[in-house]
Formats: sequence, structure tokens, C-alpha cells
Amino acid sequence: MGVRKMNGPNNSIGWCDYTWTPVTGCQRNCWYCYVKRLRGYNMQPHFHPERLSEPIKLKKPARIFVCSTADLFGEWVIEDWIKQVLWTIHQCPQHTFQLLTKCPERIVHFTDALRKPNIWVGVTVEQAQYLSRLKAFLFIAKQYSLKRLFVSFEPLLSRMNIEPEELKGLRWIIIGAYTGKDADLLRPKLEWIRDIIAKAAKLKVPVFLKDNLRPVWKEELRQEFSEKLK
Repeated sequence: MGVRKMNGPNNSIGWCDYTWTPVTGCQRNCWYCYVKRLRGYNMQPHFHPERLSEPIKLKKPARIFVCSTADLFGEWVIEDWIKQVLWTIHQCPQHTFQLLTKCPERIVHFTDALRKPNIWVGVTVEQAQYLSRLKAFLFIAKQYSLKRLFVSFEPLLSRMNIEPEELKGLRWIIIGAYTGKDADLLRPKLEWIRDIIAKAAKLKVPVFLKDNLRPVWKEELRQEFSEKLK
């Protein structure tokens, strides 16, 4: 099934109401990828045109995370697949669609479509060595006037050596932990999380701490949304 409800008590994502997977599979081969741990899951990229209409059937406005088991803007994803997914999104102005990528350079080819008010575009940054990904993402967004932007620091595997001004342009920040084998040994340090929150606070950017941070974050979890995402 392409649409999966995620707003119940067992929601492992937390920041969306549904996931929608018209494209599945990924060729990035990240060692920490949770998708690779799913039993029987095929990482070969695949298009599911039969799933395109599923968001249209959801009448109640919802936050929908697109391609939770893939990277829609991966270089291995056929351009026509992306266009069909974006076309469906445009038919559903009642919903808010959340697109997350590690390939920000490719969004350049779809910026006209991504300016729609019901689309949020985000970039994943898991270690400080990949902060260049965030910088490229924000540069492209500024060049092409993309406004609804977020970053996901998940899994947070190192301190993010970044200044507050380098987060300028973001409207939302997500932080999460690694959840696979040896998760206890790879949990983010509390000071890493606090550092990101402090820098976000200077820019008044809301922060969403995922439930998988509970072993580290002993206080009540901050699970904030941008006003447009509520």
C-alpha cells in the first residue's frame, strides 16, 4: 500500500500524518539506512503508478511525507516519475506534502513545481561532513525563491559545527537518532542536540525532536511545527 497512516500511537516518524510511496528503493547505500533493515525490502528503484491517486482519496487535510523509503530526487530516479508525483501533489491543495532529499542539486530542475504552497522541501544532514549539502540546498532555494524549507538531522551522528546564520532560510528543523543495531552506542550526545536548538532559537525556527531521542532527552520532548505545518 502506498499511503500509510502515521498519526497513531505507533507512529515511528511523528512529524507527518501519512507516508506515501509512489517511488521506492534507493541506490545511495547509506550504512545506517533504516529501510535496508526492513524484512524483504527491495532497494532497487521502482515506480508504482497505481499509487499516484491515493492522496487524492484522502479528503481530510493531512501532512504527507513523500517517498519515506526512497529519495525522490536521487539521480537514479527517472525524471518522468518525479513529474508524475509532483503533478499528483498539485491536484491535492488540501494536503501538505513533505519532500526530503540528500540530492539538493537535482531540485533545480523542478523548482517551478516546488514553489506550490502545499509543498515543503527538506534536506537530510546526518554528519558535519555533509553540511555542504545543507549549504547547497539553501543556496539553490534562495536562487529559485523556494520558501518552505526544512532540514532533518537524522540520524544525528556528530556535532553540527554550524553558525546560526548558516541556518537562515529554514522554517523548520527535525532531529532524530539512529535506531538500528548498536543504537545505544550511536546515540547523539545531549550537547549536540542542545547546540542545534540554541542556534535555531536565535532565528526563531521551530524544532521537532523525534521520539527516538527519549533515551537521551530526559525532559519533555520539544515537538514544534512551523505554523504552516500545523
